[in-house]
Amino acid sequence: MEILEEKLIESIKYRMVSDAPVGVFLSGGVDSSLVSAIYAKFKKINTFSIGYDEYLHYSETDYAKKVAKHIDSNHHELIISKQEYLENLDNVLSAVDEPF
Repeated sequence: MEILEEKLIESIKYRMVSDAPVGVFLSGGVDSSLVSAIYAKFKKINTFSIGYDEYLHYSETDYAKKVAKHIDSNHHELIISKQEYLENLDNVLSAVDEPF
C-alpha cells in the first residue's frame, strides 16, 4: 500500500508543473477526490464540478462540495439545464481528449 501511495503522489506532483493554472474536475467520486486531496497537500487547488438542474437527484455536486471544503480548494460549480447541455454538446465532444 505504501508503494501505491508513493506512486500516486509522484504522479500528481509531476503533473503540478505547469505554466498555466492547474485545476481538477471534481465529481465527488473516489478517483477525483483522491487526486484532489493529494494535490491539495502541496498546493492550493482549483476544483470544478458540473451538475444538471433537471437531474440534481443524480448529481454528485454535494459530494464534490464536501470534498472541496475538506481540502480547502477554490471550488467552482456550474449547474446547467438540459437545453444548455444540448446546445453545447458539439463543443464538449470536440474538447474531450479521450473516448467519450
